[in-house]
Amino acid sequence: MITFEYTAQFECTPNGTVFFPNAALNVSKAMGCEVGAGNISAFPKGAAPVFVLVPAFAGLSIFGVQKLGVTPQGFPTFSYENQTYIILTQCGAALTPTACPDHMSLIYSPAFTAVEQHLGIYNGVFGLPEGVLPTPAHDHLVTFTTNTSIPWYIVVVLVFDPNIFPNPVTGQCQQIVPSNLTDPTGNCLNSISALEAAMTTYDSAVISANQDNPIWQTLKPGALQVVIPGITSPSDLFNTTNSNMVLFFSDPNIYPYPI
Repeated sequence: MITFEYTAQFECTPNGTVFFPNAALNVSKAMGCEVGAGNISAFPKGAAPVFVLVPAFAGLSIFGVQKLGVTPQGFPTFSYENQTYIILTQCGAALTPTACPDHMSLIYSPAFTAVEQHLGIYNGVFGLPEGVLPTPAHDHLVTFTTNTSIPWYIVVVLVFDPNIFPNPVTGQCQQIVPSNLTDPTGNCLNSISALEAAMTTYDSAVISANQDNPIWQTLKPGALQVVIPGITSPSDLFNTTNSNMVLFFSDPNIYPYPI
């Protein structure tokens, strides 16, 4: 286990209006931060990827709005067969008590617009412009630890299989939904190799877990355990990005919780 120590305010570069000029006013509301496109060469020197694991299987509760199912602390919830699970994350949704420091509060994404329109919403929600929503609850996955603060560029990963979303305290996964796989938690997302495998693993649990999920219905990812918008091959994980967002932190090899 490691500890994330944030040291500076986030950076969004280049401004999201470069990628989405037709949504310039919407992106501006999110301080130029977007998910949907990116340019690695524009990031600060020495930037490394941080894979942001979003529990998309929890539906709209990931955005931190209580009437959509989030807990008062900011954690999303997932219901299956009349049982509701609280999905603990390293960072709760933005604008909630468990939101992480030095994170963007609002982000723009054409995927958000698509989900809103799937729900028949064409003027945005919660008083926000179309396609602008709070940063969802999420975990982080990195490839190395360092005692020095460096820039990390965000690669957003949508996790549609609840069986492989790791507990932030233990780093382990539990099976929640029945699966056709011999080992339903085998791709528990606590390593890059597991993420690479999950990109190409089809699991019946995904279909069972997401039948009423507007995010899954909109993006139509089939039964893939994870979807990384704009990145379709594991070989591209370190060659491209799907956002313009950068965080600044160190991640020393220190257990973050009291023993």
